[in-house]
Amino acid sequence: MKKTPRALAKVLSGEDDSEVEIDIEEDVVKNYDYSQINKLLEENTVENFREGERLELGNVLLTGVTGFLGIHILYEFIRNEEGKIYCMLRKGDYDSCEERLIDLMNYYFDEDLTGLIGSRIILSEGDVTEIDDFKKLEAEPIDTIINSAAIVKHYTADDYIFKVNVDGVINGLKFAQTRNNIRYIQTSTISVLSSYSLNEEKYPNP
Repeated sequence: MKKTPRALAKVLSGEDDSEVEIDIEEDVVKNYDYSQINKLLEENTVENFREGERLELGNVLLTGVTGFLGIHILYEFIRNEEGKIYCMLRKGDYDSCEERLIDLMNYYFDEDLTGLIGSRIILSEGDVTEIDDFKKLEAEPIDTIINSAAIVKHYTADDYIFKVNVDGVINGLKFAQTRNNIRYIQTSTISVLSSYSLNEEKYPNP
Protein backbone atom coordinates (compact mmCIF):
# COMPACT_ATOMS: atom_id res chain seq x y z
CA MET A 1 0.00 0.00 0.00
CA LYS A 2 1.32 3.45 -0.95
CA LYS A 3 1.03 5.65 2.16
CA THR A 4 2.95 8.82 1.25
CA PRO A 5 2.61 11.48 -1.47
CA ARG A 6 6.08 10.57 -2.75
CA ALA A 7 5.17 6.90 -3.13
CA LEU A 8 1.86 7.75 -4.80
CA ALA A 9 3.61 10.13 -7.20
CA LYS A 10 6.05 7.41 -8.22
CA VAL A 11 3.17 5.11 -9.11
CA LEU A 12 1.40 7.80 -11.13
CA SER A 13 4.58 8.82 -12.96
CA GLY A 14 5.52 5.24 -13.79
CA GLU A 15 8.71 5.25 -11.72
CA ASP A 16 7.24 2.54 -9.50
CA ASP A 17 5.74 -0.30 -11.52
CA SER A 18 5.15 -2.58 -8.54
CA GLU A 19 1.64 -3.94 -8.16
CA VAL A 20 -0.64 -1.89 -5.97
CA GLU A 21 -2.61 -4.04 -3.56
CA ILE A 22 -6.39 -3.71 -3.87
CA ASP A 23 -8.56 -5.33 -1.22
CA ILE A 24 -11.75 -5.34 -3.31
CA GLU A 25 -12.11 -8.36 -5.56
CA GLU A 26 -12.39 -7.39 -9.22
CA ASP A 27 -15.32 -9.71 -9.85
CA VAL A 28 -17.32 -8.04 -7.08
CA VAL A 29 -17.08 -4.69 -8.85
CA LYS A 30 -17.64 -5.99 -12.39
CA ASN A 31 -20.58 -8.22 -11.54
CA TYR A 32 -22.33 -6.01 -8.99
CA ASP A 33 -26.07 -5.67 -9.59
CA TYR A 34 -26.78 -1.95 -9.94
CA SER A 35 -30.43 -2.36 -10.98
CA GLN A 36 -31.94 -1.19 -7.68
CA ILE A 37 -29.56 1.76 -7.49
CA ASN A 38 -30.31 2.74 -11.08
CA LYS A 39 -34.04 2.56 -10.38
CA LEU A 40 -33.65 5.04 -7.54
CA LEU A 41 -31.49 7.36 -9.62
CA GLU A 42 -34.10 7.48 -12.39
CA GLU A 43 -36.21 9.69 -10.14
CA ASN A 44 -33.29 12.02 -9.44
CA THR A 45 -34.04 14.59 -12.13
CA VAL A 46 -34.27 18.38 -12.31
CA GLU A 47 -37.95 18.10 -13.26
CA ASN A 48 -38.79 16.08 -10.18
CA PHE A 49 -36.83 18.52 -8.04
CA ARG A 50 -38.80 21.47 -9.39
CA GLU A 51 -42.18 19.76 -9.18
CA GLY A 52 -41.63 17.93 -5.93
CA GLU A 53 -43.22 18.86 -2.64
CA ARG A 54 -40.96 20.63 -0.18
CA LEU A 55 -40.60 18.63 3.02
CA GLU A 56 -39.97 20.12 6.42
CA LEU A 57 -36.66 19.21 8.02
CA GLY A 58 -38.09 19.00 11.52
CA ASN A 59 -35.51 18.05 14.12
CA VAL A 60 -32.14 17.26 12.56
CA LEU A 61 -29.22 15.02 13.47
CA LEU A 62 -26.12 16.64 11.97
CA THR A 63 -22.79 14.88 11.65
CA GLY A 64 -19.58 16.61 10.59
CA VAL A 65 -20.50 19.83 12.41
CA THR A 66 -16.82 20.61 13.09
CA GLY A 67 -16.07 20.83 9.37
CA PHE A 68 -16.46 23.93 7.19
CA LEU A 69 -19.66 22.66 5.57
CA GLY A 70 -21.13 21.24 8.76
CA ILE A 71 -20.71 24.38 10.85
CA HIS A 72 -22.45 26.42 8.13
CA ILE A 73 -25.30 23.92 7.93
CA LEU A 74 -25.75 24.40 11.68
CA TYR A 75 -25.77 28.18 11.29
CA GLU A 76 -28.28 28.21 8.41
CA PHE A 77 -30.54 25.75 10.24
CA ILE A 78 -30.64 27.92 13.34
CA ARG A 79 -31.37 31.04 11.29
CA ASN A 80 -33.99 29.55 8.96
CA GLU A 81 -35.63 26.60 10.75
CA GLU A 82 -37.51 26.17 13.98
CA GLY A 83 -36.59 22.67 15.12
CA LYS A 84 -33.78 21.31 17.23
CA ILE A 85 -30.45 20.21 15.79
CA TYR A 86 -28.59 17.32 17.37
CA CYS A 87 -24.86 17.53 16.66
CA MET A 88 -22.72 14.40 16.89
CA LEU A 89 -19.09 15.35 17.40
CA ARG A 90 -15.89 14.42 19.16
CA LYS A 91 -14.31 16.76 21.70
CA GLY A 92 -10.87 16.28 20.15
CA ASP A 93 -8.19 18.20 22.05
CA TYR A 94 -10.79 20.23 23.95
CA ASP A 95 -12.08 19.53 27.44
CA SER A 96 -15.63 19.11 26.13
CA CYS A 97 -17.67 19.00 22.95
CA GLU A 98 -19.35 22.24 23.99
CA GLU A 99 -16.01 24.03 24.25
CA ARG A 100 -14.98 22.80 20.80
CA LEU A 101 -18.23 23.88 19.14
CA ILE A 102 -18.21 27.31 20.82
CA ASP A 103 -14.66 27.89 19.61
CA LEU A 104 -15.69 27.04 16.04
CA MET A 105 -18.81 29.20 16.11
CA ASN A 106 -16.83 32.16 17.44
CA TYR A 107 -14.28 31.67 14.67
CA TYR A 108 -16.78 31.58 11.80
CA PHE A 109 -19.66 33.79 12.92
CA ASP A 110 -20.14 37.23 14.44
CA GLU A 111 -23.49 36.20 15.86
CA ASP A 112 -23.37 34.58 19.31
CA LEU A 113 -25.22 31.25 19.23
CA THR A 114 -23.79 29.80 22.44
CA GLY A 115 -26.98 30.50 24.37
CA LEU A 116 -28.81 27.97 22.18
CA ILE A 117 -26.61 25.05 23.26
CA GLY A 118 -28.75 22.77 25.38
CA SER A 119 -32.04 24.14 24.02
CA ARG A 120 -32.05 24.15 20.20
CA ILE A 121 -28.49 22.88 19.74
CA ILE A 122 -28.11 19.49 21.42
CA LEU A 123 -24.61 18.03 21.58
CA SER A 124 -23.90 14.30 21.59
CA GLU A 125 -20.33 13.10 21.90
CA GLY A 126 -19.74 10.43 19.30
CA ASP A 127 -18.07 9.23 16.14
CA VAL A 128 -19.86 8.24 12.91
CA THR A 129 -17.67 5.14 12.70
CA GLU A 130 -19.33 3.76 15.85
CA ILE A 131 -22.92 2.55 15.43
CA ASP A 132 -23.38 2.61 19.21
CA ASP A 133 -22.92 6.40 19.17
CA PHE A 134 -25.93 6.65 16.86
CA LYS A 135 -27.92 4.34 19.10
CA LYS A 136 -27.50 6.77 21.99
CA LEU A 137 -29.93 9.04 20.11
CA GLU A 138 -32.62 6.43 19.41
CA ALA A 139 -35.06 7.97 21.88
CA GLU A 140 -34.70 11.50 20.49
CA PRO A 141 -37.38 12.97 18.17
CA ILE A 142 -35.18 13.16 15.05
CA ASP A 143 -36.87 13.66 11.67
CA THR A 144 -33.89 14.14 9.35
CA ILE A 145 -30.23 13.10 9.30
CA ILE A 146 -27.76 15.35 7.48
CA ASN A 147 -24.41 13.66 7.10
CA SER A 148 -21.59 16.05 6.23
CA ALA A 149 -18.88 14.05 8.01
CA ALA A 150 -16.00 13.13 5.70
CA ILE A 151 -12.25 12.70 5.59
CA VAL A 152 -11.06 14.84 2.69
CA LYS A 153 -7.42 13.73 2.79
CA HIS A 154 -6.13 11.79 -0.21
CA TYR A 155 -4.12 9.35 1.91
CA THR A 156 -3.70 8.13 5.49
CA ALA A 157 -1.51 5.54 7.14
CA ASP A 158 -4.53 3.42 8.06
CA ASP A 159 -8.09 2.75 6.92
CA TYR A 160 -9.72 5.73 8.70
CA ILE A 161 -10.78 7.32 5.39
CA PHE A 162 -12.82 4.21 4.58
CA LYS A 163 -14.22 4.01 8.11
CA VAL A 164 -15.55 7.59 8.01
CA ASN A 165 -16.52 7.97 4.35
CA VAL A 166 -18.06 4.51 3.94
CA ASP A 167 -18.79 2.95 7.32
CA GLY A 168 -19.97 6.32 8.65
CA VAL A 169 -22.59 6.52 5.90
CA ILE A 170 -23.68 2.92 6.49
CA ASN A 171 -24.09 3.57 10.22
CA GLY A 172 -26.21 6.66 9.53
CA LEU A 173 -28.44 4.73 7.15
CA LYS A 174 -28.83 1.92 9.66
CA PHE A 175 -29.87 4.45 12.28
CA ALA A 176 -32.37 6.00 9.86
CA GLN A 177 -33.91 2.57 9.32
CA THR A 178 -34.70 2.25 13.01
CA ARG A 179 -37.66 4.56 12.33
CA ASN A 180 -39.10 4.62 8.83
CA ASN A 181 -39.94 8.32 8.94
CA ILE A 182 -36.33 9.52 9.29
CA ARG A 183 -35.00 11.07 6.09
CA TYR A 184 -31.30 10.75 5.27
CA ILE A 185 -29.41 13.50 3.42
CA GLN A 186 -25.84 12.92 2.27
CA THR A 187 -23.91 16.07 1.42
CA SER A 188 -20.31 17.07 0.86
CA THR A 189 -18.12 19.77 -0.59
CA ILE A 190 -16.08 19.29 -3.76
CA SER A 191 -12.54 20.27 -4.65
CA VAL A 192 -11.83 21.96 -7.98
CA LEU A 193 -8.58 21.69 -9.91
CA SER A 194 -8.13 25.04 -11.65
CA SER A 195 -4.94 24.08 -13.48
CA TYR A 196 -2.60 21.18 -14.08
CA SER A 197 1.13 21.75 -14.39
CA LEU A 198 1.88 18.77 -16.62
CA ASN A 199 0.44 18.38 -20.10
CA GLU A 200 -1.89 21.37 -19.88
CA GLU A 201 -3.13 20.77 -23.43
CA LYS A 202 -4.66 17.52 -22.24
CA TYR A 203 -5.99 19.05 -19.02
CA PRO A 204 -7.00 22.64 -19.91
CA ASN A 205 -8.39 25.05 -17.36
CA PRO A 206 -12.16 24.64 -16.94
